Amino acid sequence: METVRLMKLQTHMDTQGLKDKQVAADLGVARSFVSQIRRGQREPSLKLAVAIERWSGGAVTPAELLVET
Repeated sequence: METVRLMKLQTHMDTQGLKDKQVAADLGVARSFVSQIRRGQREPSLKLAVAIERWSGGAVTPAELLVET
């Protein structure tokens, strides 16, 4: 079985040198919302989670952003 390396939003932002304000502008959401998602305090909608995956080139997946219930 192939090992898949998962990358959280914080890690992706760190490796790319990105700040909340820049990510928020790219995604069309509030800076504070990006900060809350990055810290695991809020969960994005499925639509936004998919947008983050596209924005990150697949580095951050919806599965990493959405909490299992």
